[in-house]
Amino acid sequence: MKILTLWAEATVKPAFVLLAMIAILMTGTSAAWAYETYSTSADRNSGNCADCHGNFRTSPYISASDGANWGDDLHDVHRNDMLDGDCSTCHAASGRYPVSLESSAGGSGLSPISCVGCHGREQDIGNDSGRGAGLRQHHTRAGESDCTDCHSDAILANYTPVDENILPNYYANPGNNHPAMPTNSCNPAATTFVENFAGTTLGLDNDGDSVAGSNYDMADPDCEGFPVELMTFEIE
Repeated sequence: MKILTLWAEATVKPAFVLLAMIAILMTGTSAAWAYETYSTSADRNSGNCADCHGNFRTSPYISASDGANWGDDLHDVHRNDMLDGDCSTCHAASGRYPVSLESSAGGSGLSPISCVGCHGREQDIGNDSGRGAGLRQHHTRAGESDCTDCHSDAILANYTPVDENILPNYYANPGNNHPAMPTNSCNPAATTFVENFAGTTLGLDNDGDSVAGSNYDMADPDCEGFPVELMTFEIE
């Protein structure tokens, strides 16, 4: 009823007032993400993910999860070691910065979904956090409250993300010429944990149920009995 009242009032006001009220209404009903990009500051050192994880180009990267030294920056490890130089996987066609967490130009044979191509799952779409439900719950368990301010499914009791063994979009569909793209979110020890790039000692916690370093990779009960054969590239 309030929307109808505002609309009725706006129709008798000058055109610029009408447009302003329409804009307000649209803002109130459209989806808004608190963390749309990795960083927000001009120097790329702060805002959003960068507040905790640092500048994506700072070398060497020191992991916020386990303190491991990656020996290189996050950018080059992702671009060179995982994506074989396919920059459009994460970057937009309009420019290199800022980097959106959920949209990109799309890499070679890859969906244009940027970071959540590896850090999210299609099966979680339909909830407040979309593909990133497990990622947001991971941060909630780590003590961060930013996600729960806006996303009801970031509250652990409200939603259970799909299991760890459900593959992220890029794992399931690695596109063209990405020989090192991970293909097994359970990352079995039999393959020397090849998902653990650079200096990291942990893989991804896609379903957000890790506590104090537990439930990563094959340590997650969801991965019990998950076939090692899904890891398609060879270990030298």
